[in-house]
Amino acid sequence: MRMRRVLLVLVLVVLVMSVLYGEGTPGLEFNDCHLFFYGVSIGTATCLDIVVPRYGPEGIVRSIAIEGFAGSDITSITMPSFAGLFTAIGHHAFSRCTGLTSITIPSSVQLIGIHAFAYTNLTSVHLPRSAWFIDRNPFMGCSELKEITIDENVVRYRVEGNSLIRNSNNALISGFQNSVIPESVTIIAYYAFGNQSNLTYINIPNSVTSFEWGAFEGCTALTTITIPESVTHIGNMAFARSGLISIDIPNSVTSVGLSVLADCKNLENVTLSSNL
Repeated sequence: MRMRRVLLVLVLVVLVMSVLYGEGTPGLEFNDCHLFFYGVSIGTATCLDIVVPRYGPEGIVRSIAIEGFAGSDITSITMPSFAGLFTAIGHHAFSRCTGLTSITIPSSVQLIGIHAFAYTNLTSVHLPRSAWFIDRNPFMGCSELKEITIDENVVRYRVEGNSLIRNSNNALISGFQNSVIPESVTIIAYYAFGNQSNLTYINIPNSVTSFEWGAFEGCTALTTITIPESVTHIGNMAFARSGLISIDIPNSVTSVGLSVLADCKNLENVTLSSNL
């Protein structure tokens, strides 16, 4: 009798695991991503509509691996929201997935990596209340993204003027073609508007003191920008490969990084700060 009970339990475990694991898209690859835990990547999967299972061969799937689906042709992905254990989307996880136009980020995700959704064709995105750490602009080059929202209970970040802002230092970390920079922002962060090819105009409020590395790099439709007297620092590559025709760097600017105006092919006139 005891042996029969043990066998019955084992059969039930196998059945449960087969249901949980079997729900995923065939061909997916699973591996230990260290910082991003046990993660999933595209492997040999050919399906364009990806379903990530709750379990892989070695345990609970907790993340999308670094570059897990980067450059793939997927058009949709369903990620598990499993007892708060699926917690991370790795660096460049969906970078250059141009067929990806929408996504639902599970309510368990706490960490979103560098450029996680860069160069996708997302049109809108909602960040869940679980979002605890959002790395360098996860939406770089998302030129079709017109709406970003965030759960009101998120403490570390906010959305204002269709811009994603880090609360601790009022740094704008993700901006888009229709963003309006609020007057609370002090820093335009690393590649905040990087490769927003549809950005034609942006007003910089007097609260801004710093443009960080690549802040407007690759904004090819941006032909003019007014830098307020509040700005003291312009970082490396801040306006590189942009469409600027002219630029006045005010006297308030005391430090400028490397290649700030590199490869600005339309640039005709530059006025420099007397303090440089």
